[in-house]
Amino acid sequence: MFRRRRQLAVEPLPDGLPKRGLFTEPIHVTALSALDPERVDEGWRVTFMVEIRDDAGQRCPDVAIEAKTTSPLRSAVAVGNTDMLGRVRFRTTGPDGTYRIELIDVAAGGLDWEQSTSPADLTIDIP
Repeated sequence: MFRRRRQLAVEPLPDGLPKRGLFTEPIHVTALSALDPERVDEGWRVTFMVEIRDDAGQRCPDVAIEAKTTSPLRSAVAVGNTDMLGRVRFRTTGPDGTYRIELIDVAAGGLDWEQSTSPADLTIDIP
């Protein structure tokens, strides 16, 4: 009536390959930039772009990035996934003033994120 489950053996990976996924760890934020602000009805739309690469310099698609964006009117925490180029964009709108992005987490702890060599925040002023 009951079936016995077969034991699964985990095969070790050869050295030089990632141990926990498709990427060579640690992963790095290689670019954190603000694209040109766009004029909209509410004032400005500011787009921040984050780019992620692994330790071998390869793009990291479908990695979750959690970031806090701040504009003169509001702050919000959002999560986005990188595209096939290893990039994700976060947008916020508001009037003239200071706009900021702070990276809270990369890969939700699933991959090692090298924070000491990665940019973690960016602030720009819109006239």
